[in-house]
Amino acid sequence: MVLFKRKITAAMVLFFAIFTFIMLNDSLAPAGASKSAQTKIKIAHIAPEGSTWDRILREFNEELKEKTDNRVSFQIYSGGVAGDDKGVLSKVRIGQLDGGAFTGVGMGDILPEVRILDLPFFLTNEGEFERVRTGLTPYFKKAFAEKGFILIGWIDAGFVYFYSAKPIHNLEELQRTKVWAWEGDALSRICLEEIGVTPVALSIVDVMMGLNTGMIDTVYNTPLGAVSFQWYVRTKYQTSTPLGFITTALLVRKKTFEKLSQDDQNTMVALFESHFKGLTQLIRKQNIEATEVMKTRGIQAVKWSQADINELRTSCERTMRKLIGKQYPQSLLDEAFRLRKSTSTSLQP
Repeated sequence: MVLFKRKITAAMVLFFAIFTFIMLNDSLAPAGASKSAQTKIKIAHIAPEGSTWDRILREFNEELKEKTDNRVSFQIYSGGVAGDDKGVLSKVRIGQLDGGAFTGVGMGDILPEVRILDLPFFLTNEGEFERVRTGLTPYFKKAFAEKGFILIGWIDAGFVYFYSAKPIHNLEELQRTKVWAWEGDALSRICLEEIGVTPVALSIVDVMMGLNTGMIDTVYNTPLGAVSFQWYVRTKYQTSTPLGFITTALLVRKKTFEKLSQDDQNTMVALFESHFKGLTQLIRKQNIEATEVMKTRGIQAVKWSQADINELRTSCERTMRKLIGKQYPQSLLDEAFRLRKSTSTSLQP
C-alpha cells in the first residue's frame, strides 16, 4: 500500500512538472505565436471557376500561403457549388464556411445599408463610385465588425446592363418583359416594382434554367458576368445605358479572423489589397472585350431616349427616398450624396 501511494505521488510530481514546463514555455513564446497555426479559411463565391475574380482570389491565396509559411490559407469553393450568396451566408452562420466573396445581395443580408452602393442611377461613373465607396469604407468596416464579419477588401465588377430576348427601347417595353430578380433581393424587387415591372424571383444559379425554359427573358449583369455565366447565349439585346454598379467584397467571420496573429491579419489584408488593386482597369478592359465578343455573336445594343432614361432615373430616386429608415439611415445617404458630388451628370461605361 505504501509503495502504491509513493507511485501515485511520483506520477503527480511528474505531471505537474510537465504542466509547469508547458505553461512557462507558452508564456515565454512571442505574442500571437500560438495563433495562425495551420488556419484554413473556407470561403465560397458564385463566380465561375477560372473567371477573373476566381483566378485572382487563387493567386492571392498562393502568395498568402507563401508569406505566412503556410500558417494561413483559403479553401475556395467556386461557381456556386455552395449555393448563391444567401446559401453561402447560411453556411457561414452555421459554421460550415468561414466567409465568402459576396455581392451586394449577400452583404446586404448582413448590413442592409451597404446597398447604397447598388442603388440604380445613383453612382453614375467610376469616379463617383470610387469616391463614395472609399469614403464610406471606414463606416462599413466598423459596422460589419459589429455584425461579426471582417471586410477584407472590395472586388470590382463593373457596370450593370439589361440583357433581353427582345429589344427594349423604353420603359413601356421593359414592363412587358419577364425580368429576373435575384431571389431574396428586396432592393431589386422594390426598384423594379417602382417602375411598373413585376419581377420573376430566381436564385442566380437558376437563371440559365429560367432563360432556357422561357420563365424569364430579361436579366441584368455586367458584360463580363453575362459572358462568364453564359447568359448572353439566350439573349439577343443589351441596353446601351447602364443601370449602376455591382458591389462585391470578401468577408470573413470575425471569430475566424481573430484566430490569426496580428502579423498574419495584416499580411492577409495587405496582400488582398495588392492583388485586387489593379483589378479595376483589368475588369474595365475585360468588360469591353466581353461586349465585343457578344457583338460578334449577334448581341445588339439598344439605345434609350434621354426622356425614357430620365423617367427611369426619377422612379429610382423615388425608391431611394422610400428606403430611408428601412435600408439605410438618412445621415448615411446624405454622406453618400456629399461624397458623390461631381460635375458628371451622365452614366458613362
